[in-house]
Amino acid sequence: MKIFIATACAALLTTAAFAQEASESSTTGEKDRYTSMFTQADSDKDNYLDSTEGQAIGLTGASFASLDSDSDGKLSLDEFLALISAGQDAE
Repeated sequence: MKIFIATACAALLTTAAFAQEASESSTTGEKDRYTSMFTQADSDKDNYLDSTEGQAIGLTGASFASLDSDSDGKLSLDEFLALISAGQDAE
């Protein structure tokens, strides 16, 4: 019985570890995808998206403004990556 319980606990811990790794991998994949999207949209290569560049990928008006956390009229990569945690989509 002790062997069964130990085996069951080990299986549960292994499953939890794989689930956490898959979740982290998914987040990393999303970050890579959004970083690539940002880089492609940054047509003047100044490392910011202005409202025109944002419109090209579907960020208009309120959605652009909501990501512009410092209200400077442009989005840094960090501000843009907030889309991941906000669960929005820029496509």
